[in-house]
Amino acid sequence: MAREAMMAINESARGWAAAVPAPDISPRHRSARALGPGRPPARRALAACCAIVVAAGGLACSPGSDDSVTVPSSPPLSAPSGSGSSSAGASSASPRDAIIASYQQYWDAGRKAATVPEDQARKLLEPVSTPKVMAAQLRGIRDIRAKRQEPWGKIVIRVYAVDITGSTAELGDCQDTSGAGLADSRTHQLIPGTRGSAKPVNFSVKLKRGADGRWRVSSIWAVEAPCTPPSTTPGS
Repeated sequence: MAREAMMAINESARGWAAAVPAPDISPRHRSARALGPGRPPARRALAACCAIVVAAGGLACSPGSDDSVTVPSSPPLSAPSGSGSSSAGASSASPRDAIIASYQQYWDAGRKAATVPEDQARKLLEPVSTPKVMAAQLRGIRDIRAKRQEPWGKIVIRVYAVDITGSTAELGDCQDTSGAGLADSRTHQLIPGTRGSAKPVNFSVKLKRGADGRWRVSSIWAVEAPCTPPSTTPGS
């Protein structure tokens, strides 16, 4: 994807993901290599972070480090209807299922957090995001609110790979963002040019399991390598 196009997409993604931090896109990101080959994504530091787990904001973290998020190559949106609000990661589900459930809840919590007071937003984000990621999300939420924007539409999460190593995990999501974007918070109408890409967005995600048993997103990157969604989607 051309750098100009990526930067334009990052702007709309920033709003959708106000709840999901999105730092720079680093060419040295390890997850991109672990989950599949592809050209290193363009790098860009965002001033604000995600407003909802669906887009990406900007964390001042070192390239490839945890607790960082890169701006997706398309605006992320809300979690699929199949995602629940139960405490993923602390349940009796298999580790893989718990990780996917936590990731789905991450996006859902991000969207909800963009519509409530900050103290309530913190309560929504704490179970699904590491502290640094949550801080970035809150900054992103403030940013889109200042611009009188809000998440619009719906994303479809399509996890195609999960790799677990002890208390850390890496996940690949061939996400459909074509039905999501940013809206004017006064009219609730879609802002032209902010709708997601017609092509799947390949997210490389890292999660950490806390002492409470919950899996939290510690890093999320949009990579340029193409992806193929699985035959079924989580929650379907």
